[in-house]
Amino acid sequence: MAAEDDPIRKICNLPDEELKVRRARVSRELFAFVRKREERPSGLVLHFDESSEMRERLDSFVAAERICCSSIGWSVGEGAGLLRLEISGIDPKSVAFASVGASVGSTSVEAAER
Repeated sequence: MAAEDDPIRKICNLPDEELKVRRARVSRELFAFVRKREERPSGLVLHFDESSEMRERLDSFVAAERICCSSIGWSVGEGAGLLRLEISGIDPKSVAFASVGASVGSTSVEAAER
């Protein structure tokens, strides 16, 4: 996909090469550990096993994303032995987010939010 066709380019202000490196690192160090993916009308929730190391990774990720992708809502929560990365203001089915956590399958919680 050409950089100008990448939907992330519309929301992320990182230079192309830096974005490429960041995507690879985040995919390897964070998204590879997704345990559950929930699609919501307002965005996406990714669940991770709870640990202090994962909490640090998620907090660091969210802090950086709030700078480079400030039009998206980013937050970290916890409960029931899991950490939640909540991403709001996006279409979870968009090409930009379709592969995030896709290996664990996805659940839609549209009905629960109505």
